[in-house]
Amino acid sequence: MSTILEGSLKLLQEIFEEDKDILKIFTLDNLEAEAIKENFRTGSQQFAEAINMYVTGRTGAGKTTLGNCLLVGFQMASTGFQNCTKEIGYFKMASNLRYYDEPGACDNVKLENLNRASLLMPQIASQFSDPPVIPLSDSDQLEVLDFTNCKTQADKADKLFYLVAQWQSDQMQKDVEPDVIIYVLAPDKQFLEADRKYLGELLQTWKKRKKNRCIVIPALNIFRNENGTIAPTEQQLTYARTEIAKIYKVVHKDDWIPPIVEINSKTGEGIQKLTGVICQILPPDKIGNMQQVLQDDLKEFAVQERLNRYYRTLSLIAARLSRVKINQAVDGFNFFETTASAICAYGAMTFKSPEAVGDIMTQFETITQEVEQAQKSRQKEITEKRDIKRKEDITQVVPVTKEEDVVTTKYRPVTTTKPVEETVVVQEAVKEQVSRTVYVTEEETEERWREGVFGKVGNFLLGKKREKVLKEKPKTVTEDQMVVKPVEKTVTRQQTVTDWKEETETRKETRVTGYRTEKIGEKEVVVGQEEKVVGTEYLIGGYPVIEVLLTIGLSMPIHFGNNSSSSLSSSMEKAELKLQHKLSPFQSQIEQLVTRPDGEQKLVELLQKALHS
Repeated sequence: MSTILEGSLKLLQEIFEEDKDILKIFTLDNLEAEAIKENFRTGSQQFAEAINMYVTGRTGAGKTTLGNCLLVGFQMASTGFQNCTKEIGYFKMASNLRYYDEPGACDNVKLENLNRASLLMPQIASQFSDPPVIPLSDSDQLEVLDFTNCKTQADKADKLFYLVAQWQSDQMQKDVEPDVIIYVLAPDKQFLEADRKYLGELLQTWKKRKKNRCIVIPALNIFRNENGTIAPTEQQLTYARTEIAKIYKVVHKDDWIPPIVEINSKTGEGIQKLTGVICQILPPDKIGNMQQVLQDDLKEFAVQERLNRYYRTLSLIAARLSRVKINQAVDGFNFFETTASAICAYGAMTFKSPEAVGDIMTQFETITQEVEQAQKSRQKEITEKRDIKRKEDITQVVPVTKEEDVVTTKYRPVTTTKPVEETVVVQEAVKEQVSRTVYVTEEETEERWREGVFGKVGNFLLGKKREKVLKEKPKTVTEDQMVVKPVEKTVTRQQTVTDWKEETETRKETRVTGYRTEKIGEKEVVVGQEEKVVGTEYLIGGYPVIEVLLTIGLSMPIHFGNNSSSSLSSSMEKAELKLQHKLSPFQSQIEQLVTRPDGEQKLVELLQKALHS
């Protein structure tokens, strides 16, 4: 992986420290393993019948760890050191899988005899041990710890005790006999002579009981160091594969033997491959739905789950950075360019491989240009108005005067009184006759037809009947009424009249005949204004940053898709069109949530919804 992109990925993981798995790489193998574990735990009777799976091997090989991985907890006691399991651990899952965790072999002879007795193998007698070890007798007990009902570390397993003779009886073997045995070896602990002897006798025992059919699957438990590298060396892996194959060849010769499966009992990696081999060993009538899960459902689930987790990661990153100022820097690096490169590395490793990151680096300029454009859109120039000045003369206007004769005309008022006639209107009362209509009640006679059956007979015999009725009739009446009317009259009144009499006088007066301008100094004046940039305001990333980061993210599965040969810029264009269709209906909601103090989580949910639309 490019050290630049690797550093970006690590830096972003530190920033999202509260969600350490945010940039965890989920390969299809990882997700398939998770799906298989979930099917084992919760899938109702995925196997058609109960499947007894025994896990055995040297002490410390990871048998108990594998069981705890399936249980999603650490319920079965194991220290990880020698002699860590002293009883047979057992639990039954909803899928019909029964897991038997055997005591360790190839270390403590007494514990190994417990292992051998439960697996019907020949036991070991050691007179040189201190104290001496003798094989278990039929009356000795085997202790089984049943963890089926344990959900937390505090829950206690049910203890069950069986006599060796009872356990090995044909009647009980019908219920507990192994359908498949997983032989676990940790290659970094080497494949020793004691391992060879134990594996050989295990194969011989069950070849005989299963009529030459091999039910023992070899599993190399490959642990990883903290830095992600595998614990065993390549030489240790090669030696383990070669020597195990030799033991199988000696016992089964040309018979079909299961392939060696590589697993990680801590994480569950390889569980899906191990399950596939188990289905090859089981009779068809016991496999049930598990084969279908392996063939179709598993891969479909893994592809969809990878996309779901990838979209969640993109949504978390985009939501967080949309609320950060665009000039944010981390350890001296531009935060947004660092994030873009981290998304590229994350996408390449998710949809291709770590080696594919190099392909992105050769075309990274495309990404840089998109990020820079988004950043520029979120920058705002800070300007201020400044005066444009120049010097001007300070002048004053001085009047030019001369003395002249000035004739002044004045008017003096002269008052006289004279009579004036005028017409005025006065109100006088006049008697008038006024007509109005009133209604009076009068009696009239009317002819009407009788009603009803008898009325019709009467009408026929007597004709219409006459009735007196009262009716309202209009009548006009005339009456005297006093009315006020305006009347014109001529009156005489005295009016005072003022006349103006003209009088003149002459006097000397100094008059301004003109003006002249004289300079008395200088001054600086503002003749205009200009805008000057004095700084830059950096806004939060907002919608443009969400757009560019999600476009980069969506371009990765396009760029690394099946049979894709397009350039990164072409993949970016396709991703941009795809994102516009998904994101534009939610733009107004996104822009509101970006600025809300409590909006980040809701923004993450909204972005996930948009990406899945």
